Amino acid sequence: MLLIAPSIYVLTLTLRDGWLDIGFARQYRNEPDIECEEVVREPVVLAVASSHPLARRSSLPIAALRDEPMVVFPGMSRPSFADEVLRFCEEAGFTPNVVKETEDLMACLTLVSAGIGLALVPISAMSIHLPGVAFVKALKPKPTSSVYCVYRKNEQNSSLPGFLNLIRLLRRTGY
Repeated sequence: MLLIAPSIYVLTLTLRDGWLDIGFARQYRNEPDIECEEVVREPVVLAVASSHPLARRSSLPIAALRDEPMVVFPGMSRPSFADEVLRFCEEAGFTPNVVKETEDLMACLTLVSAGIGLALVPISAMSIHLPGVAFVKALKPKPTSSVYCVYRKNEQNSSLPGFLNLIRLLRRTGY
């Protein structure tokens, strides 16, 4: 097993070339030779510096971020989670004040802890216990982000059907 964190572009190329049999992506565009299945849909939360006044809130609407500096990730590869964040803000009636774009979650949370800006992140980011970062429930009423399993349509790897069945079972049972 090889674990890598490529951009969507690199993920697509490595799947097509047969270098990877399966991948996971938060955003994935439709490709004629690639299958894409939702694995999980998770809530989105606000990451904020512990010293920021909003850190004391238990929840807040995304519209409350209108005048706040924001950090988004990943910044370069598109489509990405950053596109979802921009959409959440647009649906709340504003264009976010993006002060920094970064390529990974850890860098994003480090910038948040330094007080550079706030960030909307998947709830799984809360498992990174970075000092100086607090998490607040975001209301949109409730933004979510999906993770997808992607693979070649005509994949011949004999392990793939069993792996996909396990993912489908976990999704159905709400794991």
